[in-house]
Amino acid sequence: MEGNERQSSTGPDAPGVDPIQGEGDYRSARDYREDVQQFLQHADVEKAARDAAPRDRSEARELEQAEAQGRSSERMRHAARSLARAVQQRPVIAIIIVGALGYLLGRVRRRGSSIG
Repeated sequence: MEGNERQSSTGPDAPGVDPIQGEGDYRSARDYREDVQQFLQHADVEKAARDAAPRDRSEARELEQAEAQGRSSERMRHAARSLARAVQQRPVIAIIIVGALGYLLGRVRRRGSSIG
């Protein structure tokens, strides 16, 4: 069997089997789905929702701010992925743009230091 092939007839801990751990962690994803399903089948979801609700206006504001910060972080990650994709697709243009920005920033800094 070649190095990149997976053995499907043996367990994930058997020697020579690629368990695909890391970013494509299938085992953890499956375990998480099973845990969520177990929770939904056996837990009092309504009570959990009531218990998780903010206790006062201050806590509600704090939760809203945390949610806004999380959404902002997700937008930044999306923008970073888009930028990385653009750089991968057009590396020469990216180098030219970065060089031009560096040149312009250098000119601005020199001009600012000579004024004072």
